[in-house]
Amino acid sequence: MAERKFRFVSPGVFINEIDNSQLPNDLPDVGPIIIGRSDYGPAMRPVRVSSPSQFIEFYGNPIPGGRGDDVWRDGNYAGPTYGAYAALGYLRGGVGPVTYVRLLGTQASDATAAGYAGWMPGDGSKPTAAKTTNDTAMGLFLFNSSSTDMFNADVGNGRLAAIWYTNGATIALSGTNHDAVADEGVGGFIASTGAGLEFKAKVGDGSNTYVTTFNFDKNSSKYIRKVFNTNPMLGNSTHTLAADVANLGESYWLGETFDRFATTTTADDSVDGHITNTAAGKVYGIILPLASNDTDTNNYGYKRRGFEDPETGWIFSQNTATSYTGFDAQSNTQKLFKVKALNHAEWASNNIKISISDIRASKNDIDSYGTFTVLVRKASDSDNVPEIIEQFTGCNLNPASENYIAKKIGDRYMEWDSTERRLKQYGEFDNQSKYIYVEMASIVAGGNSDPSLLPFGFYGPPKPKDVTIFSGSLVTFASGATTIAGGTAVNTYLTGTTSFDGGLPVDDLSATSLIAVDDAGGGAELTASFLFPKLPLRVSASDGGLSNPKDAFFGVQTSLSRGSKRFDPGYSDYVKASPGSSGVFAPSDDSSSRFEYSFIFTLDDISGSQGVHVSGSSAEIAAADQSLNAADSTYTSSLDSGYNSFTMPLWGGFNGLDITEMEPFNNTAIGASPTETGNYEYYTVKRAIDTVSDPEFVEANLISVPGITQPIVTDQVIAVAEARADALAVIDIENAYTPKTESTLDYKNRLGSVSSAVTSLQSRRINSSYACTYYPWVQIRDDISNASLWVPPSVIAIGTFASAEARDELWFAPAGFTRGGLSAGAGGWGVLSTTERLRKIDRDDLYETNINPIATFPSEGIVVFGQKTLQVTPSALDRINVRRLMIFLKKRVSRIASGILFDQNVQTTWTRFKTEVDKFLGSVQARLGLTEFRVVLDETTTTPDLVDRNILYAKIFLKPARSIEFIAIDFFITRTGASFDD
Repeated sequence: MAERKFRFVSPGVFINEIDNSQLPNDLPDVGPIIIGRSDYGPAMRPVRVSSPSQFIEFYGNPIPGGRGDDVWRDGNYAGPTYGAYAALGYLRGGVGPVTYVRLLGTQASDATAAGYAGWMPGDGSKPTAAKTTNDTAMGLFLFNSSSTDMFNADVGNGRLAAIWYTNGATIALSGTNHDAVADEGVGGFIASTGAGLEFKAKVGDGSNTYVTTFNFDKNSSKYIRKVFNTNPMLGNSTHTLAADVANLGESYWLGETFDRFATTTTADDSVDGHITNTAAGKVYGIILPLASNDTDTNNYGYKRRGFEDPETGWIFSQNTATSYTGFDAQSNTQKLFKVKALNHAEWASNNIKISISDIRASKNDIDSYGTFTVLVRKASDSDNVPEIIEQFTGCNLNPASENYIAKKIGDRYMEWDSTERRLKQYGEFDNQSKYIYVEMASIVAGGNSDPSLLPFGFYGPPKPKDVTIFSGSLVTFASGATTIAGGTAVNTYLTGTTSFDGGLPVDDLSATSLIAVDDAGGGAELTASFLFPKLPLRVSASDGGLSNPKDAFFGVQTSLSRGSKRFDPGYSDYVKASPGSSGVFAPSDDSSSRFEYSFIFTLDDISGSQGVHVSGSSAEIAAADQSLNAADSTYTSSLDSGYNSFTMPLWGGFNGLDITEMEPFNNTAIGASPTETGNYEYYTVKRAIDTVSDPEFVEANLISVPGITQPIVTDQVIAVAEARADALAVIDIENAYTPKTESTLDYKNRLGSVSSAVTSLQSRRINSSYACTYYPWVQIRDDISNASLWVPPSVIAIGTFASAEARDELWFAPAGFTRGGLSAGAGGWGVLSTTERLRKIDRDDLYETNINPIATFPSEGIVVFGQKTLQVTPSALDRINVRRLMIFLKKRVSRIASGILFDQNVQTTWTRFKTEVDKFLGSVQARLGLTEFRVVLDETTTTPDLVDRNILYAKIFLKPARSIEFIAIDFFITRTGASFDD
């Protein structure tokens, strides 16, 4: 009331102005839903971003494509991210947010083999469920010996140094074998040919042979990743001609290289032993297949499954036993929690790591819970200069506390329900992090754990078990396969009897005679160990030259070497997902398991005043005289000494994409008649569309999947827009242009035509006011990367919707020289050209078919020159501006109506509703959206019968303002003496 708003002290007249004419906001929080790829970001769930900078923060810069560097490590920068360009083009208009759904590979729960996501070495085209003879993974193991003849007794430890994936090729070493005889082949020990771990190799595909020399010196021109092909896409005949690929690159690619693990020349906590002599002939290499069968989880070359988020191993407590004698981290600790990536998949594995720091035991009897900090750090940083992305301080393990770690970080995640076709959310606490969430051990979440427990260590990533060949034991594989991955004991090895013949099928090795090393005819048998890679651990607090050892984070070390501050670019190769068809998993305690934890780290192993990690066996047993805590019989000793921090990797992220494709969701791969169970590309895109089909889950006024033209997909987009009834589908059509990501043809032969585009659309018989399309494709200038690229017309059409709304209103036509000038930046990006310059007759043909032309004019430049929907039936709704107006009006009026839900169904409520709607529609009319309107809400609409049924019924009559699309002007030429007033 008025008297409550004034301060009455002395007499006077008090006047207040009350503005009841204010209009509600015009819903700037509603924008398009765009589905597509991006550099990184949360995947397969809708995320709303409000500005260009926020989009780039979440999803990275758009990718113009055209790059083919070290694709294995760097990722796919070959195919343009059309969705990202569309999203940024709209956001640059500044009128509202974008809801983005990043695509990563998924597969149906009942997918057939042909419908599995992921990848495997193929035959030069799309991988299938069954590989051909030479499609596998081949591993190079390096052995070192200072003796003249390394085979007198014990070969020692061989470490996996590199993996090649073959598409029909054979990879073999060439040189001198252990008997000093010239040799070459798969399965034979071959001596290094030069200092610095230099070897000679041959690659053959049955017709051609490529010979090269390689080493592990990153500064050398012969460095292994410079010599061999590292781009899996070169073997895809859909978009790459074999004739264009040098060095047989289409028949193989180099995957992981484990430089630090395999080639270290100094003592290192990551390696059991090290190379002591790098002189020529002192290091031996052997190449063996890393597979036991075509589809087994032990096959390094088989990764067929949907995308997965990485996680840390279980983070566990300090020693819970009463004594440190015989301490075993697996038996004497309590699992507390895991950290998991929040839908970031492989990017999270490669780019972030998790640290626990400032671990503090409770110092009082009031609160017996200790505290700690969780850091999300860049994987590439060093402990000298930590780069913290997010931090959560003062965390504890008390479920009743506001600082409970699950509450501080969040434990919610989403899973796809294939039965209900929607995302379901699980977890108790909202996510406070953009990158991670936590999974709590049930004993901690239930409040039943010992309050004194603190995070003290973690389980390292799983790896294949190391393999030992024992002297005198000549047992072959039960299956007859000649492999060593996954802990299958290789009880003998192959000499060079398997000669290189330019294309020997790898599986033929199983038919080759398995023999022991016969040294000087004496029949001596081989003893050797084959070690699989694991991440290095910090050995000393002084590693990397830390000035203050107490700043050290023990645990995983991501640098090139113990003493280096530089990031190891091969780090991503250590944290990749396991092979096979299963996801992230923990090794079984069963002795028959072919996987094991690469290490188990605990602060209970830290020793000495200067901080040294003294891990014991694989169970991390710390002897009483080794560690600080064991010496003092208390877990607080290491903490009190200042060693209270450790770092873990996020392991096992997988994108679920076919890495041999430049555009993983290209139209050729989707096909004309795909099934959800038999085509992961189609299933993934359809699932993304279904995810945003509920208007109560995601608000929107546009929806688009830029670049996908297959009718089975675009029809689904239209169907969702119609069912939602609050969004306009912007689709791309067939036969307009074929991008180079899915064709080997030259530019001229990838062009479509007006007639083919018109014919294909007409054959679909679409009649919908909730959809629109454009022609042709356009070339834009990416001012972020300073690159030019061809994009589908939906990209710039979406941008014009934003710029038109920003300039005028959303019910103004997003077309013409004023609001559709693409050369002037109306689409959000500078447009340089079109795939076809349209003539007047072309524009007529397109417009008659409801395809909006993108025309080029000599003076005005490139312009969106149409604004039709795909409605065939003539009405006001066959124009985009009217459809957009109606979407806006319906959404706004429904908001007003929701404000009176559950109010009394009486005249007073009716009047309030009618008054608000009248105000709103009046404002739209004043802004030229309507020419006339009328709202009817009385006893004639809401009858007593409806009142009894709790229904309010109103009628709203509208006359939308039409845009001018045709102008007719007559010029009359008169005689000189004529009067214009006549």
